Amino acid sequence: MSQNTFQVCLLYESKEVGQIDEEIFKDIYDAYYKKVYRAVYMLAGPDAEDIAQEAFVKLYNTPPKDMSNPGAWVTKVAVNLAKNHIRSDAARTRREERTLIDNAVSIDEVALRVIERLEVRKALSKLNKRDRDVLYIPTG
Repeated sequence: MSQNTFQVCLLYESKEVGQIDEEIFKDIYDAYYKKVYRAVYMLAGPDAEDIAQEAFVKLYNTPPKDMSNPGAWVTKVAVNLAKNHIRSDAARTRREERTLIDNAVSIDEVALRVIERLEVRKALSKLNKRDRDVLYIPTG
């Protein structure tokens, strides 16, 4: 970050906090984006770009009162967002695993179904064609 931007950040602190000035934001973004991205990539992998961008959006929309170290602030926000993302992914994975387990069919159930089908076919094969046709109900 340039010395000029640092001075502007210090001047910014004395003002009421709102959206950050676009020029200041651009300087901060240019100075820190790669660092923030690398920090988040170590945690979130391929989602790092989205998370880093979200952190910078937070900086732009609701900057901290203390702008003496905007790089540290945006990095901390990005790391927290990455941790939330990881927790969310872990929770979703647990829900999906529970759903799979709840909907899973055991090998015993599959074996019983196959045996039942074979027995029904064997019983039907003993009937004459007219009786088989009466019992046969087409599906679909």
